[in-house]
Amino acid sequence: MDDKEKQGNPIKKRTADRACQSQQREPSFTKARRQICLRCHRPTPRVCICEGLPREPIKLKNTRIIVLQHPHEVKMKNRSVPILELCLHPESMFLCTGRRLGGEQLSSSILALLQPPNLPILLFPEEKNDETGVLSVTEAKRVIPEKLPDGGRIVLLVLDATWKFAREMHRANIQNKLYPSNLLRVSLQSQDFPNSWTGGRFDIRTTPSHTTDCSSSSNSFMSTAECIAWAVSELGGETNPSEVVSTLMKPLDLMVQKWKSFVNQPTIREKLPPKKQRKKSDSILGSPRQHSVLDAKYL
Repeated sequence: MDDKEKQGNPIKKRTADRACQSQQREPSFTKARRQICLRCHRPTPRVCICEGLPREPIKLKNTRIIVLQHPHEVKMKNRSVPILELCLHPESMFLCTGRRLGGEQLSSSILALLQPPNLPILLFPEEKNDETGVLSVTEAKRVIPEKLPDGGRIVLLVLDATWKFAREMHRANIQNKLYPSNLLRVSLQSQDFPNSWTGGRFDIRTTPSHTTDCSSSSNSFMSTAECIAWAVSELGGETNPSEVVSTLMKPLDLMVQKWKSFVNQPTIREKLPPKKQRKKSDSILGSPRQHSVLDAKYL
């Protein structure tokens, strides 16, 4: 037998040695996963908002809500619509994901809610080139009793997306004639809100540069949840509108409060000199990493 055969295959031997070494190593540290609340689906206990949720979901008597949510909005972590899902009864609010009303995104039962005897109301801001009339809340209050048949309900239709995608969704529905013929379009304007109303509560997301979602004033920008809560209280004809608003806004305010408690304060840092100056200093005093920021400033 040759000496090579006695020694065996060196490659197999090295592989076996590495396997033994890996078994002898200590187990690597794995970060413990955060516990998620089964009700609000948020990490508990630090950002759980269950204390702000109602004991039982609210069941609206005279109003139904349909939220058409853009697929990109679903990926956002900080959203206000999930709070409405926790506060409202499943028969009062329907959340659908899609870019337009037609197609497979909305079931036939949901599309039937937009037909008579119900009165659909689209919450969408007014644009410059609008051909159809856009009503304010005050004007809508006068028109709704005339347009709403007996036995019908008000159905609020909301496009949940950033301004760019919401405008694309709105124009696609108009071009394809997907909106029902009896649709009323209402824009929540700043003059419709009393002085006691606090808008822009959900300020953990960047306020868009353009006038968006439900307000014609950038100073009173509101989230989707705020728009729906206010529209239900003003246009829905519910018996206790103020109670509906407070119930929907309580977990939203709690979520914002907890989010802000974890936000770090911005730190002011000294700017490093230009690259050319740093290269010159490297040859004289060594790498800038060996000096403090203040020292590097004056190299």
